[in-house]
Amino acid sequence: MKKLAGAVNYRYLLSLLLSILF
Repeated sequence: MKKLAGAVNYRYLLSLLLSILF
């Protein structure tokens, strides 16, 4: 469960970074 939350959090941060760059 915690690993899944970490994956979702990582994906959220990645999309946020992409939205800033592009």
